[in-house]
Amino acid sequence: MKKCRLILSFLLILLVLVGCSNPSKDDPNNNISVAKNGSVTYRIHESFEEDYYSLDELKTMIIEEAAAYNVVHGDDAVSLSRLEEKDKNINAVMTFKTAEDFKAFNGIELFIGSGSQALDKGYSLRAILTDVNDATQTISEPDLKNITDEKILISNSSETIYLPSKVKYASDNCMVSNGYKAVSLKAGDEGLFVVVY
Repeated sequence: MKKCRLILSFLLILLVLVGCSNPSKDDPNNNISVAKNGSVTYRIHESFEEDYYSLDELKTMIIEEAAAYNVVHGDDAVSLSRLEEKDKNINAVMTFKTAEDFKAFNGIELFIGSGSQALDKGYSLRAILTDVNDATQTISEPDLKNITDEKILISNSSETIYLPSKVKYASDNCMVSNGYKAVSLKAGDEGLFVVVY
């Protein structure tokens, strides 16, 4: 009986630990994560040779660029949360108040919002999206225009984007992973992909 309780306790602890893990933090590649409030975190992992670069110079450059951006767009539009060198690699974490700030600062296309907001920003919604659970079900432009309760994400990122909730519909050029909570542009494809989550 004691042994059975011990095993059950261990399994419960394991489930809690797995439930609390953050896949974007564990991802060894550059990645983007979107929070429920619309803020964006960019995790960067790059090779770093000290012979060519100085960590302090890199930090100063990023902070100066963020400060210059914030003068125009607001004090907390972009910030450097962490920058460290480990095993000849740079690990940096940058936070952005909105997807629009992320796009403007990094040059990577990223939109999050409703159908009407996407149209107002000049995005085309002429896409056919397939239900990730049922390939026979699709939605198209008229449906996308009327989306208000869910979020539409439009991007051209080949880096994984982690979402706060599951993807419901995705365009054909989108790779969906991590239990329907991560997306990226399919390898070899170009242009924008669209998802509803």
